[in-house]
Amino acid sequence: DRLSLKPYPCGRPTHSYIDAAIKLHRELDLKGKTIESVTVRTGPGNSKSRYNVSAGAVKPSQQVEAQFSVPYLVGSALALGKVGIDQINFFDDAAVLSAASLVKTETVEGASGDWAELEVVCAGDERASTELMPPSGSPENPLATEQLKEKFRDCAAHAAVGLSGQTVEDLIGLIMHPESLTDSSQLIKLSTDN
Repeated sequence: DRLSLKPYPCGRPTHSYIDAAIKLHRELDLKGKTIESVTVRTGPGNSKSRYNVSAGAVKPSQQVEAQFSVPYLVGSALALGKVGIDQINFFDDAAVLSAASLVKTETVEGASGDWAELEVVCAGDERASTELMPPSGSPENPLATEQLKEKFRDCAAHAAVGLSGQTVEDLIGLIMHPESLTDSSQLIKLSTDN
């Protein structure tokens, strides 16, 4: 019951920021809207973290740099509504880079060390904010079954050995219902047949 699964292909301390940005992407229906500002408010202790908002590259040049950049990851989540294996590499996407360049930080004196809030303001002063919660996939905020399936699909789509969509769905079915397996070799065979 203390198992943690990472839903995003990036540094774990960035996940709460991504969760908040995806939530605001949906709440504000950001597709096609002009974002005017993105503010991350944190307690004084957060500015000392290597994952603080101002520490990351706004325009990363390679994947590892992107995986640890809060501005880039927040920009990706706001612009695209998701952060998967493909999205982590959208280094030249204008909407992602525009949103990432808007990410600014404000320190809220007296706020607890782990408290943070993300606010997005769009053209026309349409705005929304949300406090960061325990990251999705953590024991305090476990992934839903559909999120686990989507993570598996994303990873399978980028595996060294390509699997058909039907094979991926068959694997998901077996993993979700292990009682249907007569032998674990069924999983191995299915995952290596291409």
